[in-house]
Amino acid sequence: MAIAIMQRLPEMSAAVKLLRTAAEDALAKHFSASKPSGFVNLRNEAFAAVASNGLPTRRVEAWHYTDLRAMMKVAASPAPKPSAEQAAKRPWSLVKGDDVFSFVDGWLVKSPKLPKGVTLTTLEEDAGKIADSFHQAVNLKHDAVTGLNTAFMTSGLVIDVAAGTAVLEPLSLAFETTDATASYARIIIKIADGASLSVIETHRGKAGAAAQENTVVEFILGKQAKVEHTRVNASDLQSQTLSTLAVSVAEKAQFNTLSFTTGAALSRHQVFARVHGDDAHIGVRGVTLLRGTQHADSTLVVEHDALNGISRELFKTVVDEEARGVFQGKIIVKPHAQKTDGQMASNALLLGEFSSMHGKPELEIFADDVVCAHGATVGNLDDDLLFYLRSRGINRSEAEALMIQAFAGDALEHITHEELRDVLIGMTTDWLKARQ
Repeated sequence: MAIAIMQRLPEMSAAVKLLRTAAEDALAKHFSASKPSGFVNLRNEAFAAVASNGLPTRRVEAWHYTDLRAMMKVAASPAPKPSAEQAAKRPWSLVKGDDVFSFVDGWLVKSPKLPKGVTLTTLEEDAGKIADSFHQAVNLKHDAVTGLNTAFMTSGLVIDVAAGTAVLEPLSLAFETTDATASYARIIIKIADGASLSVIETHRGKAGAAAQENTVVEFILGKQAKVEHTRVNASDLQSQTLSTLAVSVAEKAQFNTLSFTTGAALSRHQVFARVHGDDAHIGVRGVTLLRGTQHADSTLVVEHDALNGISRELFKTVVDEEARGVFQGKIIVKPHAQKTDGQMASNALLLGEFSSMHGKPELEIFADDVVCAHGATVGNLDDDLLFYLRSRGINRSEAEALMIQAFAGDALEHITHEELRDVLIGMTTDWLKARQ
């Protein structure tokens, strides 16, 4: 006779412990060793959230094409405060003028003489004001990249533009990296009712230095305020850049931003914008030029939360050799945001046999009286147009350059600052010459 013997198995816990990567272990050690300046509780809360979830993986929908946990092999130590010699060097600036906020390895080392109506508060002067200004544009408490920035931030500043102030010359935010360290800067810019401002943000690094940069810039626009923002990533090709732009736009305000990227081995520029005032306008555009094994991710979410809002999103990506481009864009229209007009387009050119591009445009519309559309194209250079140009005596490399310049020019033409536009066209030309 068979006898069944039943043995009670030990109870198993349902909790699954996340195995940390070497980079995540290093981040934990760096944070434990850090001596933060200001809002310790907020820093602890931010890092605890990142540590609990780990770095984003492809299982997180917003990071599906940029698996940061797998791609970030090393977590560099936070950069020490720059030496007097480093701080004294003139920063790289794209346009003439001395209105430059100079950052070296994430530390603010120089502030310009500010025009009338513009005031500055730094982390050293008032940490409370910096902390109180966090997430006023968009709530990013659940964003891992912003969380790391909050936890490790070395320099924080708030720039206030008084109501009705028209700042005629652009303000420049110049970021330089000098070593294989990590840098974390946080900038909040508040533009009061009826004020206007142009901001040029540049990122460049020392050749061969595998720097890791994490920058967060937040814009809060009052009623009828106007802002033009241009961001240029010309970082060293061994570096990693993570950048976040958060924007809120009030009634009848206008905000336009363009991201121009040629640098970094791994980059992700994410834009979170909220149109919360009636009759407001926002434009988000980008030009990305990639080669080698570069990986560049442009991710944006534009949320319409008011009547008669207008948004325009246009991204141009040129991918050569074995590089990889990513575009993820989403327009969200809330139920009461009637009469919204949102148009989004991503266009990519693949120049190499092993070049790749991943595009994911989305619309989430909960209102019934809107005009919204999105589209994405990926392709090679037009053979017929190339043949036409060559039949006119133009050699192949010059013909390709002309076509690529025209392709990128659709986005660059929206820059109103003529000198800056010419500089970016020149940088496009230099990139094209380097591939010949």
